[in-house]
Amino acid sequence: MGNNRSRDLDYTDALFVDILHTGAGILGQWGPNGHADFYVNGGSSQPGCAHDTIFQTLSCDHTKVTPYFIESINSKEGFWAGPCPSLFSYLIGWCEPKDSEYVLMGEHVTRK
Repeated sequence: MGNNRSRDLDYTDALFVDILHTGAGILGQWGPNGHADFYVNGGSSQPGCAHDTIFQTLSCDHTKVTPYFIESINSKEGFWAGPCPSLFSYLIGWCEPKDSEYVLMGEHVTRK
């Protein structure tokens, strides 16, 4: 975080960068940073991560990315996501993607 973003993960780091945002704000970034950015459960607060200290809560949110990605590999149903121009638009319910606009998050994301 901060002004020097040269070490941050971004779309120049690989042929295809698929980013799952689970702890955006403190330990993670809002982006978009990759070719495909997914904001799981809104991108910052994950279910089951309310702990006694703020550090424990933020750490839990941030590290939820690993089990989500593993499940994207192993799940037959997958995690479906639709496009939205901004978090604000999503939060106030302005995003209503067509069925054809949904893509799988994680391992099986389309590179289009």
